[in-house]
Amino acid sequence: RMTLVTPGRGTLELSADGPHRELFQWARVGLGTLGVVADVTLKCIPRFSLHEKTYCASVAEVREHHAELLRTYRHVRYMWIPYTDVVVVVVSNVAEPGAKPKEALPENERVKPLVDLLRRLQPNCGSLEGQNFAQLRERLLVMDPLNPEHVAMVNRAEAEFWRLSQGERVADSLQILGFECGGSQWVLENCFPCGTLSTPSLADIDYVVEMKETIERNRIAAASPIEQRWTARSVSPMSPAYSANKDDIFSWVGVIMYITDEKNEA
Repeated sequence: RMTLVTPGRGTLELSADGPHRELFQWARVGLGTLGVVADVTLKCIPRFSLHEKTYCASVAEVREHHAELLRTYRHVRYMWIPYTDVVVVVVSNVAEPGAKPKEALPENERVKPLVDLLRRLQPNCGSLEGQNFAQLRERLLVMDPLNPEHVAMVNRAEAEFWRLSQGERVADSLQILGFECGGSQWVLENCFPCGTLSTPSLADIDYVVEMKETIERNRIAAASPIEQRWTARSVSPMSPAYSANKDDIFSWVGVIMYITDEKNEA
């Protein structure tokens, strides 16, 4: 439920089963356009753990197995790495009791490609002990963020990091879904329909493949990753994922632009 203060109809009490139920569906994703939300009650679910699997695949492999992944896993995320053929696939389901994940290598071993590149490009970089993947990537990108050759080199090192990061983990859903993004960012997010769970259109795959080809053809300094996720439809008409068809699915694609200088300017 929510309390909505509107300019034309005063203060309204909205809920899914109240007299203003249709307006409630609109206001849930209204972003202030319908009035000021003065009070809101959220519906919560019990805390749960996820069993996450991370592996690397080629673009052809992603296309071949895409429909099966969407039908098999509760959460699916792809991280496309420009200037490589690597797509990082991250999938998860609610963890079974007693699940024993096949853990990845320790992070200090996985970050070696980034550490080696940083030491080669900046021999006087000092001690890198304890720096995580996101910190190392940021240090590399800040050296020449608008040079496509440099960014491509960093992306290739990141692809090797992810190859070494293949494995599984079981953790709280907040920890798994709220992963380390690294640094300050601007993200351009797009959402569009891509068929149904039973019959995906593959427009989602074609969209990112075309974007990646455009980046590489025009030598754009696009850092990794292009991030892609999926959701079910929304019943809120102002949501970009709204649909009257309960079987529709939507893809969300985030193009990440890292803010690399000290003033946090693009």
